[in-house]
Amino acid sequence: MRIFLDTNVLLDHALDRQDTFADEANLILDYCEGGKFKGLISTGSWYSLTYVLRKRWGNTPKLTEKLLQFLSLLEVVSTDSFVLRQALALPRRDLEDAYQYFTALHHQADYFITANLKDFRPIEVRGLPVVSPPDFLKTWTLNHT
Repeated sequence: MRIFLDTNVLLDHALDRQDTFADEANLILDYCEGGKFKGLISTGSWYSLTYVLRKRWGNTPKLTEKLLQFLSLLEVVSTDSFVLRQALALPRRDLEDAYQYFTALHHQADYFITANLKDFRPIEVRGLPVVSPPDFLKTWTLNHT
């Protein structure tokens, strides 16, 4: 199964943000490491993740170690002009979210996982389910027990 992880899920994990979905993000990444899922992120997420973590930790070995960990667990997928045009063809919405969604769709993700459901509901037009980390884990557990 191919799952696309939005930037906020990776930040929940990396920063151990307990007010959001850090525990669920940790479990999802553990499952990616164990081969249960193929985790995908966009190049846009990679840049954002690097920026936020560098602001928090500086250019330290901790930053390099975390980024290398993500590279070992996840596939960084491209966003090309075809994807950008699909997102731009939608009525005006949050373009960055639309870029993420259509990148996931283009790379044949089975689920789009985000902590920011409300901003993705208007974009969910092509049948790619947008779910929160806990909802994804519930759905997956129900189907695999």
